[in-house]
Amino acid sequence: MDSLFRHWNYENELPPYTMWQVLEPQREGVRQQLARFAGVSPEEIALTRNASEALETVQLGLPHAAGDEVLTTTRTTRG
Repeated sequence: MDSLFRHWNYENELPPYTMWQVLEPQREGVRQQLARFAGVSPEEIALTRNASEALETVQLGLPHAAGDEVLTTTRTTRG
């Protein structure tokens, strides 16, 4: 947790610089490492900003025809 918070604090000091000059150049290396860890090709790994972006990328990347339905998630509330 300490490492996570240090990273967040560093990133939030100057977000545009950190995002594009520090983190973005590291993305491909991270993708390569994740692929090796998962035992798949790097082309099978996509890094997204969050789960919503990932889900939207998959949904919009599939060919859809009239009448097709896409089931994504359900939300349940417990009281």
